[in-house]
Amino acid sequence: MDPANGAHPEPGRLDAAVFFLKSRLLMLRRGWQDRKNPPLRHRQGRDFIALPIVAEQRAPLWNKVTEAEFSLTAGKVQNLRAACARLTGVEIPAGQTFSFWKQLGRTRRSRGFTEGRELRSGCLVPNLGGGLCQISGLIHAAALEAGLHVVEKHTHSRSLPGAAL
Repeated sequence: MDPANGAHPEPGRLDAAVFFLKSRLLMLRRGWQDRKNPPLRHRQGRDFIALPIVAEQRAPLWNKVTEAEFSLTAGKVQNLRAACARLTGVEIPAGQTFSFWKQLGRTRRSRGFTEGRELRSGCLVPNLGGGLCQISGLIHAAALEAGLHVVEKHTHSRSLPGAAL
């Protein structure tokens, strides 16, 4: 990619190492902050059909993709299915905090996750659990629409076209 034309330069090994270190530092910081009051994993309810809908967000699962991107997009869709199975019907008691990653848990193949498309440093790369940003972003938008207080949110390494900031 050509940075002179406004395109994001392709990351190299040093960029990957810096990204890895940053992510581990953020994980350590989160662990340190959560040591006294860790986020809870909430139980999943059974019958929510009768409850009113206070907010709703939608996004397409499939966009126009090239043949080369098809497998990563299919992986993203599978990852969204696996995540929905763990998030559907989650009950969050009044005054409690919902943590997307605490509720979801690790993205492992044994839990139904696969390689999907992840945006990292401006590039689409394959990653186990890739594409989960779509559901976390929709949950964030629905929470705001419902008038809930968002404590913490992390964005991509760059703005995505059409994404709310």
